[in-house]
Amino acid sequence: MWRTLTRQLLAFRQDRVVPLMKSGRAGDPVIERPGPRKMVACWPFAAGKLRIALDLGTGGPFPDGGDYRIEQGTFRLACFIEA
Repeated sequence: MWRTLTRQLLAFRQDRVVPLMKSGRAGDPVIERPGPRKMVACWPFAAGKLRIALDLGTGGPFPDGGDYRIEQGTFRLACFIEA
C-alpha cells in the first residue's frame, strides 16, 4: 500500500507541482491551523496556487475534492492545484 501511495504522490509532484514551481513564486506561503490536528497551507506561484489540507485524526469537516487525495483511517490529505 505505501509503495503505491508513494508512486502516486511522486507522479502528482512531477506532473502537477513541479511545473507550478517552475513558474516562480508569487508571494509568501500562508499556513493556517483551523483545529488542533489540522493544517491548511497555500503556496502562491505565477501559474497558480498549491493548497494542501491535512487532518491528523479529528474526524471533523474537511474540504471536498482535490487533485490528489488520501484518506486512510483518520488520516486525510488533499492537494489542490488552483490555476
